[in-house]
Amino acid sequence: SLTNIVNPLSTGESFYAYIPGQTMAWNENFTFANGTTVDNGSTAWSITAGTPAPATASVQGNAFQLTGADNGSQTWTSQVINIASITAGANVSVNLTEAGTLEATDSLMVYYSLNGGPLIPFTTNGIITDDFGNAIASQTGLIGATIRIVIKVHYSATSPTSEVYTFDNVSVFANDFVDNSNPTFTLFPPL
Repeated sequence: SLTNIVNPLSTGESFYAYIPGQTMAWNENFTFANGTTVDNGSTAWSITAGTPAPATASVQGNAFQLTGADNGSQTWTSQVINIASITAGANVSVNLTEAGTLEATDSLMVYYSLNGGPLIPFTTNGIITDDFGNAIASQTGLIGATIRIVIKVHYSATSPTSEVYTFDNVSVFANDFVDNSNPTFTLFPPL
């Protein structure tokens, strides 16, 4: 929301706008030093390496990045997130990208566990294989007390380190999008 911007460069007098949005319950945007492999803070998460592990799995450039290795696998797990107060349902999303030439047996899987239950793939882009560029994995309308997000990566038997999966903006937010509040604009500069 912006209000009463007085004399911006002497060309206008005031401006008001309400930008609608949703209530964010939990968001991990990986603003950590490169090489970070755990977060014990307010948006806690951890990783578990498979056997074998990928060549690398850590924060790189404010996103979580994994580089290929033959049959490498890794699991990223969020803390248990309280969604009991989100009575209209929680929406969950994760931004996904890939680079390199991935094979049909390379996979990136995004799951949620509601109230400590089984892992369920997100309905939109929950399981992605091979090359896909950019995608958003999402799930909407989850009602419960808690949710946990789990992201699993698996590389094929012939995956070089040039194959990269990256994810970012792991978000849990209320299904409460608010309509615009009739913005007003006054005293525009002359054209």
